[in-house]
Amino acid sequence: MEPNSVHQAIAHPVGEVMEHAAPHIELWYQTPQFFVALAFVGFLLVFMRTAWPAIAGLLDARAAKIKDQLEQAAKLKAEAEAMLKTYEKQKRAMQKEAKTIVEDATREAGVIRARAKEELQLSLERRRQQTQEKIQRAETAATASVRAQIIDIATAAARQVVTAQLQDRKDDPAIARAITAIGQQIG
Repeated sequence: MEPNSVHQAIAHPVGEVMEHAAPHIELWYQTPQFFVALAFVGFLLVFMRTAWPAIAGLLDARAAKIKDQLEQAAKLKAEAEAMLKTYEKQKRAMQKEAKTIVEDATREAGVIRARAKEELQLSLERRRQQTQEKIQRAETAATASVRAQIIDIATAAARQVVTAQLQDRKDDPAIARAITAIGQQIG
């Protein structure tokens, strides 16, 4: 620096600062942001041309695999639902059959119970009737025995009375025949 220029710098310190403070204007295409954006766009273009088809193929393959798995799952679900319906139908049929068996068994038990009750009543009635018949036979036998004893006693008494009264007429053949006939009829 020349002495004169130092003096000028000292004399005009504001002027020098003004010179350096002058705005520095860069154009938009000269900024680093522009070049970063340009590089990013370039990368995207290269990426889209080279890597994107491979990624899209992988994604398509994955989507196809998922679609196949969903279809298989839907088929399995349909089969499971069909099996469930079949088992529910069989369950209902088995429950209906079990209910029918229980109803039949209940009905049959009622019939057997009624038949057993009826047979018991008939058996009791037969035994009662047999007992009454035995009692009647015993009464009849007892009555016949008592009658026979009464007749025997009455006959013996009548013989004694008749014999005592007819003792003196014993020799009459008509009276002897009458006594014998009476004895045969009574005895």
